[in-house]
Amino acid sequence: MCSSDLPVVLVLVVAQTLIVLGVGLLLSAANVYFRDVRHFVALIMPVLFYSTPIVYPITTVPETWNVAGHSIPLRQIYTYNPLVRLVTAYRDAMYSLRMPSWTTLGYLALWAVGLVLVGQYVFNRLDHRLAEEV
Repeated sequence: MCSSDLPVVLVLVVAQTLIVLGVGLLLSAANVYFRDVRHFVALIMPVLFYSTPIVYPITTVPETWNVAGHSIPLRQIYTYNPLVRLVTAYRDAMYSLRMPSWTTLGYLALWAVGLVLVGQYVFNRLDHRLAEEV
């Protein structure tokens, strides 16, 4: 990794931190009221791992998928997952030594800010009752 790539990686780390913070706020508030959330998270984590191109390149996902005579743009739908774009941006910055696209960075920023705002709103709404429920 080159020193000129460090600012891009730092931006990605901030985006990842905000995404995790937003999801954490949502799940922590939900776990107080619904005790099975932790089991649900344990089931979802492997799905997220294998649906994100961590151990395989995104090029292994077919461009289109034909179902009953209809062509579905599978890779385009696949890239709507913010984790796919996050991992791809990390790969671009750290391994390919190129700047991720501005649309990818903007998409990640929207998800990061959106998840933090929604998570903070939900957590603040339920905050006064969390201690009673525990």
